[in-house]
Amino acid sequence: MPEDYVDQIQDNKLRLRFASSKVAEYLRDHDDASLVEEHDANDWVIKFTDQEELGVLIQALDELGVAFVGGPAGWPPAEVVADIRERGFFTGSYKEILWKSPGNWFIRDR
Repeated sequence: MPEDYVDQIQDNKLRLRFASSKVAEYLRDHDDASLVEEHDANDWVIKFTDQEELGVLIQALDELGVAFVGGPAGWPPAEVVADIRERGFFTGSYKEILWKSPGNWFIRDR
């Protein structure tokens, strides 16, 4: 099972799955009570107010090595990140995680 990936960005919330200790420590250190909505041992739901704030959050998560789920249909997080980058709220490349089948995944740079 991969660590550190975002599997949902919608309704001004981002869900981070299977957070490693490094990412969890970052989130705990930067939680100002308005950022983290809920979390358990592995999953975090992080609030944001607008595209600019989402861009800052994506930048921070990207620097920590977090991947964003991609997929062939719909509006997966990797496509949201591409849109945020196109609008100028995030710069650089990012990691996209894709599944070929259950338990068979790969990560690529976009």
